[in-house]
Amino acid sequence: MRKNIKASLINSQGAVHFDETGLAIDKKRQWLHVASNERYTYYEAHEKRGKEAVDSIGILPNFIGTAVHDCWKTYLQYTDCDHSLCNAHILRELNGISDLEKQSWAEPMKNLLIEIKKEVDLNWNIANALTLDKIEAFEKRYTQILEDGFKEDYIANSESYAKKKAKKSASLNLLNRLSTYREQILAFMHDFDIPFDNNLAERDLRMAKVKQKISGTFRSVSGAKAFTRIRGYVSTVRKQGMNALKCINSTFTENPVDPTLA
Repeated sequence: MRKNIKASLINSQGAVHFDETGLAIDKKRQWLHVASNERYTYYEAHEKRGKEAVDSIGILPNFIGTAVHDCWKTYLQYTDCDHSLCNAHILRELNGISDLEKQSWAEPMKNLLIEIKKEVDLNWNIANALTLDKIEAFEKRYTQILEDGFKEDYIANSESYAKKKAKKSASLNLLNRLSTYREQILAFMHDFDIPFDNNLAERDLRMAKVKQKISGTFRSVSGAKAFTRIRGYVSTVRKQGMNALKCINSTFTENPVDPTLA
């Protein structure tokens, strides 16, 4: 079943969410990786976090749909698929810019992203994307806020930037990301099948974090692997409205429930 879930995610034509979180296995820090959508969840524990692990898992390197993630550079190395960035992460960073650096451009950008999401939520059941005039209007405002932001950040940090090897402010780092990846950030208004955020993957990882808080660690690699196999199956059948206990019981019979055939 696990192989079938993995293959179903690879062959998915829609959005697939990717994320990872630290995991204690045999007293060592390792990583739990997740790939998921509304129907399937696949977990794999790996001693590495980066490209070596993602290549070994084998989903993202073979995926040609839209990968939803938090702009971690490893994910962006895979170019056979499209990318969409998590706006929930961006909203949190914008709140930080407003609260800590007191830069005024962050609030309009936050309000704009929320406004676009509300417009998408109002139209998702009657269209596949926002109308061209709305898209152009939102993109124009987005561009203007970026221009204002770059000017404000330069004024606020001009003395610091004049020094050799000057460190960029958190504001400038975010502005650069908002500028470089604007298509990936605003993808959700061009295609309503693309989500606003990566919250699905974060929810799929939450149970593993709860398990770790209770037990503290996985004592062995084999135990972690068993957990990921079982948890991925349980998450998948629940997403499809099946009874998890009945499905687990079926795996001990001649006719196990395969959620990829449902």
